[in-house]
Amino acid sequence: MHANQAHTFNYTQRFFKATPRERVAFFNIIPPLGWGRRSEETKNVWMSLDGMAESLRFHMRGLTYSFAIAVSIAVCVSWGMAADVKKESWDALYQQAQALYYESQYIEASAVAQKALRVAEKSYGAAHQNVAKTLDILAMLYMSRGKFDDAESCYKRALSIRERMAAKDPASVAQSLSDLAGVYKSRGEYGKAITYCKKALVIYEKVYGKNHPTIAALLNDLSGVYYLEDKFTEAENCCKRALAIYETMYTKNHPSIAGTLNDLAGIYYLQDKYAEAAPLYTRALEIYEISYGKESSYVATVLINLAEVYKKLGKEAEALPLLERADKIRSAQQ
Repeated sequence: MHANQAHTFNYTQRFFKATPRERVAFFNIIPPLGWGRRSEETKNVWMSLDGMAESLRFHMRGLTYSFAIAVSIAVCVSWGMAADVKKESWDALYQQAQALYYESQYIEASAVAQKALRVAEKSYGAAHQNVAKTLDILAMLYMSRGKFDDAESCYKRALSIRERMAAKDPASVAQSLSDLAGVYKSRGEYGKAITYCKKALVIYEKVYGKNHPTIAALLNDLSGVYYLEDKFTEAENCCKRALAIYETMYTKNHPSIAGTLNDLAGIYYLQDKYAEAAPLYTRALEIYEISYGKESSYVATVLINLAEVYKKLGKEAEALPLLERADKIRSAQQ
């Protein structure tokens, strides 16, 4: 018998032999089970044993039977606590990897994520959703370091896991497809990126319907890929549909609307449609100023974009103050 199980068994024997009054005291000294921790789950287990012990004492006074029951429960509780600790260990590692990622400590985060992956595989099995989640963060870290092939491998494995559970969580399959599209976009494989975006879009529309922020975000991603392929008509259509969704779902000054307006204006700019681009940039600028303040980096970006449009329209006098303001914002942020 494992030391932790034997430790639990000793408590269990004492618990079964105790009187009801004595067993109440056990609830206040929850056995640590060798891990030096206590939890509500453990307390609930011992409270359940109280009722079982009372019933056994009433119906079965034979020590041999009580002994066998005690051993069974000791082993079960010990194994259950071990699984709980493993889960906590994965949770802690996963959250640490995320925190390091958001702090841009990619090398340290990768090491922690690799460890989290090993723990998840050992604790839950190779095809568990927590393994897929860990593969996601690991892929994100590879992407941040330009390791696109490694990122693709992680995302593909996560997709394979989620496809097995597609009936329960189809949206997670769509997310994995979208993630892979991002890898292919970064590698310049625009055709594959478009294919995966479209596959994800079909699933999301079945899950959420035609109008949902998740669909709008994916449409913006798809528009960006079309943009890179110089397929401006397709890019414009995706962007317009995303804008319509955001305007339906959000208030008129939501940052997502500003971002989509900026993207759509950029598509017009590359097609020499400067008159159409100018009002979109102007509206995006107004929203960003309301949402983030007049000194934000988003404001600076749109100021530069709008100034370039004014130049193309022959409005140099209007472009200059915009550029000066943008330069002042960026200088203050350095």
